[in-house]
Amino acid sequence: MKWSAIGLTCLVAACGGSSPSPQTGALLDSLVPGTQLGALAKPVAERLQLPFLAFVGYGDTVAAPAPGLKGIALIVNEKLDSFTDRPSASARIKSVEIGFRARADVDSARARLTRRLGAPQQLCYKPGYKPAQQEVFFWPDRPGSGVLLLVPLDRSRAALLFFGAPPPESNPEFEAATRGRCETP
Repeated sequence: MKWSAIGLTCLVAACGGSSPSPQTGALLDSLVPGTQLGALAKPVAERLQLPFLAFVGYGDTVAAPAPGLKGIALIVNEKLDSFTDRPSASARIKSVEIGFRARADVDSARARLTRRLGAPQQLCYKPGYKPAQQEVFFWPDRPGSGVLLLVPLDRSRAALLFFGAPPPESNPEFEAATRGRCETP
C-alpha cells in the first residue's frame, strides 16, 4: 500500500465511523486481530506497532496483520489538519484501511466478504485519467457506513479495503462512478 493514496483515504474516511454490525466487526477482527471501530486508537496502534501517520492517525505500509495483507492505517475520529497534528489519547478508530500483498489476495478477500456479508454494490469509477480507473465494491453495514473495496484496473496499482467507509453515493469522489463492473480494455 502506498501512502500516496492518503488523499483518497481521507476522502473515503471523511464520513465513516459508525460502529459496525457484529458480523462486520468479527470480519475486521479476523483480518486485524483486536481491532474494533470505535475503540481507542492509541492502544491498538501500540499493540500493532503502528507509528503516527500525518492527516490519518496511525499507519505502516509494511505491517502484515494477517496472511495476504500488507499495510494498515487506523483513521481516527479527530481532525488532523497538518503534518504535526497528532491524535489525542482519547482519539477513537473511525475507519481502518488495509492493503494487499498480491492481486490473488484481493480476489480471495472479495470472495470472503461476499460469503460473509452478501453481494456488494458494484461501481466502475472512471476519473479523467485512465490509470486511476477502478472497480468499487461496497457492502453496506450500518446506516452511513460499510466495507469498501477499491480494485484498480491497472494491476500494478494497490487495491485497498476500508472498514467504516461511507457509501459511495455519499462520497463526492465517486460522483462519476457508474453501476456495474468496469469494462476492461
